[in-house]
Amino acid sequence: MGSGAFSTVTLAQHGVTGLPVALKRLSRELIDKLGTAPRVRAEVLHLRLLAQHRHVTHLYDVVDDPASPTLDLVMEFVGGGDMYDLVQASSSRRRTRGRTWWGGGGGGGGVGGLADEEARLYFQQIVSALRHMHSRGVVHRDLKLENVLIDSTGKNCKIADLGLSARMGWEGGRWGRLRTPCGSPHYAAPELLSGQPYAGPPVDVWAAGTILYAMMSAKLPFVCEDLMEQFLLMREGIYKMPSHFTGQVRSLVGGMITVDVEDRLTLDQVTKLPWFRVRLAPYLMVEMGSPPDVAQEGDDENKNRSAEFRRKWQSVRDDIIDEVVALYAAHTPPVSRAALKRAVASDQFGLGGPEAASAPITSAEARAMARAKADAPAASPMDARREAVRDAQSAYHLLLDASNAEDWAAGARTGARTGARTGARAADEEGSATSHPVESVEEEIPGRPRLWGWGQRSVVASQ
Repeated sequence: MGSGAFSTVTLAQHGVTGLPVALKRLSRELIDKLGTAPRVRAEVLHLRLLAQHRHVTHLYDVVDDPASPTLDLVMEFVGGGDMYDLVQASSSRRRTRGRTWWGGGGGGGGVGGLADEEARLYFQQIVSALRHMHSRGVVHRDLKLENVLIDSTGKNCKIADLGLSARMGWEGGRWGRLRTPCGSPHYAAPELLSGQPYAGPPVDVWAAGTILYAMMSAKLPFVCEDLMEQFLLMREGIYKMPSHFTGQVRSLVGGMITVDVEDRLTLDQVTKLPWFRVRLAPYLMVEMGSPPDVAQEGDDENKNRSAEFRRKWQSVRDDIIDEVVALYAAHTPPVSRAALKRAVASDQFGLGGPEAASAPITSAEARAMARAKADAPAASPMDARREAVRDAQSAYHLLLDASNAEDWAAGARTGARTGARTGARAADEEGSATSHPVESVEEEIPGRPRLWGWGQRSVVASQ
């Protein structure tokens, strides 16, 4: 399905449930040669830490077979392509050969990109995912259109590729500073490329503002043939605002793409802006707090829908437990319902259950765990049972995602209906609904006290 500098992504199928997954295969030779093991470890730990947020791609399993030339991450399959291709297809103009956008630097005539309503829907979800990441102390650092995936319904997006993500420490009542320059030049905040320590969340805010700008205009704010000239423009914050942007959109984008970190909008401030609040889905209303002027009509519907979302995401789904147990009935050893339910509820295998913990570990503890794993004797019957339960837990999360897919689309439709009733108060006075045609990682990365390496399993087969 695609390839990058360190990995290829192929379509695969879970052998028990038959559901599609994306298999990210990382070359062991390149990992060893380039010393990128800390980056891979960070990606795995952060994906587990962010497990089960609906707008972050899910990691189901890691297959670490010493005999294989690749380390395989079993990821959620998101079948609608990426945001770059969606904006390109929706634009009234087309890019030239390569990855350079037409009309770079915000200049040029014409109107392109997504309609306001569609861009707002995706932007609300991106902000939701980023707020969740930052609340867990994780900063993405490589947000771009290509790393925002669209599901097969076209109603939901998911942030992907946490290969450059980092965990922030907590120092003196604020998030600690990061030091590694990284990311994509067109989306990177000036402080990210300055070589000086920087705060993590504002970097993602700048990139999210750039994504919103690109979604609504089919342009990037900073694009020059001379990269040094581009960096100069970014450092000074010099770019043009497309003429079709409404006043509230200009204020939002300008507040996010602001050079001074102290003046840059925070994500909490973004969620309180009227333009952002229009047609906000019920589950996002709960997450971000209901807008103060929501009409009483439809409140009960919102509460019921929100309660349903919470139940599905914070509780163990007994119906799916029963389905998984039935699927694994013929396996040896068989998976018991009680064992699987305990594993899902306690997240004992690190796949991101409702009680997932985030206790950091030291590098010494991680090395000790790795040594213990390497010195471990051959698998015992107890190990085989644990392995079977772990496989079944992966299947549980696969089926949970499949079950929730229709609910997400229904939630988006409900949010649109509710917004139609209440949007008149919060809508942009200039017509927000107007449709327009269209590299290293920090040395110490705390995370979950579980690394990969549970042995090769037969339940994943590349197609």
